[in-house]
Amino acid sequence: MSILKYGLTVDDLNYTKEKINNQRDFLKSSQFITPNGQTKTLLDVSMSSNHSERYYSQILNKVHTMNSYALAYDLDPIFMTATLDAPFHEMIKGRFRKFYAKYKIINREIYSTSTGEKIKGLVPNNDRYGYILDDIRDKKRLTINQLYKILSYQMHGFLKSYAFKQVKQAGDEYAYIRVTEPMKSGVPHYHLLMYIKPIYFKKLYDTFHRYFSAPQNARPLTHYQNGRVCTKPLPDGTEETQGFQWDIRSPHGYVLKYVLKSFRNVKNDEEIDYLQAWYIKHRIPRIITSHTLIPQWVYHKASLVNSDWFDLTDIKRFHLKKDEYFFESDSENDTFRLVDFNGREILYDNGLVQVWWGGKLLREAGKKKPKRIPIQPTKLKFTPKEEPRPLKERLIPVYYEHIGRTLYMTQGTKPKPLYQFKPITRMSINELWEYRLNFDFENDKLAKFLHIENELIRRGVIDGELHNLNFKWCDFENVFAVHNAVYDTDFDEIFEED
Repeated sequence: MSILKYGLTVDDLNYTKEKINNQRDFLKSSQFITPNGQTKTLLDVSMSSNHSERYYSQILNKVHTMNSYALAYDLDPIFMTATLDAPFHEMIKGRFRKFYAKYKIINREIYSTSTGEKIKGLVPNNDRYGYILDDIRDKKRLTINQLYKILSYQMHGFLKSYAFKQVKQAGDEYAYIRVTEPMKSGVPHYHLLMYIKPIYFKKLYDTFHRYFSAPQNARPLTHYQNGRVCTKPLPDGTEETQGFQWDIRSPHGYVLKYVLKSFRNVKNDEEIDYLQAWYIKHRIPRIITSHTLIPQWVYHKASLVNSDWFDLTDIKRFHLKKDEYFFESDSENDTFRLVDFNGREILYDNGLVQVWWGGKLLREAGKKKPKRIPIQPTKLKFTPKEEPRPLKERLIPVYYEHIGRTLYMTQGTKPKPLYQFKPITRMSINELWEYRLNFDFENDKLAKFLHIENELIRRGVIDGELHNLNFKWCDFENVFAVHNAVYDTDFDEIFEED
């Protein structure tokens, strides 16, 4: 089956369509009754990006809120495009020649073949992102999802770098919107719109090109932008590149261009195309944003009475600066309280949201649910055992005169006879006969008794045929008859020559 678009085949597209249709049919057929007596389906309350009309409108609301929030804080936009280096593009076909021409792996660490320098933050090898470096070392073909995780790992290192730590230490704000998009081959890349103060542009510029070192990220704008040149260089003369731009006219519209085409038109029930099937098949999120001032869960609850995210954000933004604003939330107890400059108050308590103004209830929605009692995990109590006495204290010495040695025996046990420390073939006739007479048939193996008899037969002490020790069975009656006959033997007559 030939690959048509974004690394997908016709079968991949048809499978994704069938999967989404089955999900939609299930959501339609699952009904429930609300506390108000209304009958609704799971599709009515779903917030899935593939089925809900409200999800897309919420994304637009959030993007516009972040843009307005950035203007209020005097933050300037940066538009970054992060792509993987060329050697990673060939790994979905199982080719690693370009990677090993540029890098080498030694003890699960990556080094440059040209400089020998150790390279950090290039490929993940952990539980969170997967042990992808091991797969590359073993030359296993990578999937699109694994390439996305490699890109996410590099982005995580970029956002946790020292440049961003300096922003947080200075108490300055920043926000970002990240959109994932496939190339024609299906390899993912990022578009990142970030709002931050211009004084940090140079530090972020250097950090970005260090973490995303692909040559296409550092190419000048004229390479792809039809001769466009940088009109606003930084004070030190640094100009924009294909991967890092700051001269943007409509930043939120710039990123929404990529968001719009990644969502299917749920309202008109349009079929899924290859681009949307790429996100679903490879389980890749379309858009990721930084934390907003108002937490996501607070907005979801408050949207029943106030769906203006920017209005809610203003309350949070000014609540520490102006007395008339107030905001507090408790996610564990599922409560929050918002007060704006007009004295309007939004209260939420375990499912019930109310709007109060001037001591009057203006609006309410939902129904208060019983407060959840957190389940406390049972703590296991371990009683420490008494430490055993040292081995030397538990053993008692026993001196054997015949061998001139002191052997250590466990306390409470009887010393073993001397002959039990020797191999049977090295015992004297006296020792063999004593062992035979005192043989413990309950605890010792019968084969050992037969071995003693065979040794006595070989030395001519007793008459009889040698026993076959390879048998797993034997005639117990004959064995015990021989054993009983031993006790009738005159021991002194046998050893009178000694």
